[in-house]
Amino acid sequence: DVNDNLLKNKFTILSKYDNYIVQTLFNKVEKNQMFVKAFDEYIGSIAGYARGGAQTEFDLIVKPILESFGWEQTVLPVSCPDIVLYEYKKDKFKMVLAYNTRPLPDYTKMIYNDNWVTLYRYYPELKKVDSFCAHVVRGGTYCLMTYHDSNNYDYGTIKKVTSKRTDH
Repeated sequence: DVNDNLLKNKFTILSKYDNYIVQTLFNKVEKNQMFVKAFDEYIGSIAGYARGGAQTEFDLIVKPILESFGWEQTVLPVSCPDIVLYEYKKDKFKMVLAYNTRPLPDYTKMIYNDNWVTLYRYYPELKKVDSFCAHVVRGGTYCLMTYHDSNNYDYGTIKKVTSKRTDH
């Protein structure tokens, strides 16, 4: 990535071009990297990557940006221990994020506070409620569980959510 290469060579570049314009450029690149990283943690799942991001980045970076662009947030009326579901929508795009209310992981002690979260919806063709989505959500983080757009129709009204703690 161009920005990563630029930041890796910051010292060399600044020693060669030590001026206000270059310093301003680095400040912009570092700020943009923060935004890109924060959004990648939440929407990387759309590209097929398992992702999850900490509450701090979501609350301070992602959520205000979504709100400033007119995204609607709804706390979904289904719940279970440790998990809160949020739906964000704008125009024809919808996404559901699960937030694990347990504390952030303590990697030094190998405590992750993970929960296996499963979403259920009603299948009219089967005439029953069944699971359609499941992810591990780490403590203190949000995870994109499912979304709906013009290419992904595997989305429906969530009837139930379950959560199982998976710590060792």
